[in-house]
Amino acid sequence: MPIHRPPSPYTPSHLLAIREFAEKEQLTPKDREVLPQYLTDLEHAPENQQYSLIVWLGKIAPQDKQSIDAILRLGKTSSQPTIQFRATVLAFKLKQQAGLIARVRFVDRGGSIEDRETGLFWQADGTQSGLLNYYEGQDYAKNFTTGRLTDWRLPTGHELGTIFPADKLPFRNSRYSEDGVTRQSYWSSHLYGENYAGICGWQNDGGINNCFADRNRAFIRCVHDPLRPAE
Repeated sequence: MPIHRPPSPYTPSHLLAIREFAEKEQLTPKDREVLPQYLTDLEHAPENQQYSLIVWLGKIAPQDKQSIDAILRLGKTSSQPTIQFRATVLAFKLKQQAGLIARVRFVDRGGSIEDRETGLFWQADGTQSGLLNYYEGQDYAKNFTTGRLTDWRLPTGHELGTIFPADKLPFRNSRYSEDGVTRQSYWSSHLYGENYAGICGWQNDGGINNCFADRNRAFIRCVHDPLRPAE
C-alpha cells in the first residue's frame, strides 16, 4: 500500500497509513510533506486505537510541531475523557521537550494561578476543597471565589491534562505520586448517565475512571475560563 497519496475522508486504509508512519524509525522529507494529510484523520480513528497511534507518532516525530498540534487537537476534540487527558498530557510533554512552551508559563496570582499557555486560571491549592463527592464538588466550584474572579467550574479531562502533574510551584498541595504509592484524585466535569462521573487519578501517568458520583470522594481543582480583554 503506497503511503504517499492524496488526502481523502477517513478510511481503514488511512489508519494503516498512519501506523506505517508511526512504525518508521525516521521520517523521510517526503513523509514530512504528506504527514499532515494523515494527522487530520486521527480524531476519526477507532477510539480504542487513538492513544496507541499518538504514542507512536510522538516517538517518531517528537520535535514535529504539526504532529504535536494534531495530538493536542485530539485531546480537545475527543468525546472520551481518558483520551482527552492522555493525548493532552502527551502533547504538552512533547511541546516542553521541543521548546515550544515559554520558560515562565505559570504565574502566581495569590489564590489562583494563570497559565499563559492556555489562558486558563487554576485554583492554586489542590487540597483546599477537602474530599467531596461529585455533586458537592460542583457546588464547591460554583461558589468558589478568589481575588476578583468568580464563575469557577470543574475542569474537563483535556484541561486537567494541560497542567498534569502540577507538582511544582506555584501549584500547591497537588499530592502527585510518581510511583503510585499515594493515590490521589481530582474530579473532572464529566458526568455519565445518572450517577457516574470521571475521577482523574493523580499518580503515575494519570488517567480518568468512571466512579459513583454520589459515593466516591476526591479533591477539586477549580478552573476559570480565560479573561476577556476588558477584564
